Amino acid sequence: MACSDNTVRAGLTPKFIDVPTLCAMLDYRCRTVDENKFTPVQQGGAGGAGVSVYDPAVPDFSVLRVELAAGEMDYTLPLVDSASILLTVQGEADAYSGSLGEEPIYVTRGTVLFISAGESLHLKLKKAGGSGMVMFRAYCQLS
Repeated sequence: MACSDNTVRAGLTPKFIDVPTLCAMLDYRCRTVDENKFTPVQQGGAGGAGVSVYDPAVPDFSVLRVELAAGEMDYTLPLVDSASILLTVQGEADAYSGSLGEEPIYVTRGTVLFISAGESLHLKLKKAGGSGMVMFRAYCQLS
């Protein structure tokens, strides 16, 4: 969650509840599901990786979806200027990074990794004939 210095509380707290501000910022317009979805922007990934960026209209949050095809064996996540969190939802790989030393971390479905700012992460997929790999990376867009 982003910094909460601009939080408007709605209730269930002993802290100040600013009802006029809350009512002024509510939007009761009905929208379709498609109007409420963030449409990803496709980016060309290295080595045939499918990379999509979900970039909502807030300056401090973006999500990358990285999809590696079944034949891909190596992939390096690009550097970003902020710390990030990587969530693996499909596939298996060994993750290598300068801060990890020589020993890789085994990454599979459900694995969550913290990646420091300015650090790359190299992945060596485990199964060449498998179903590929899908990961989501949440980070702060600083530039």
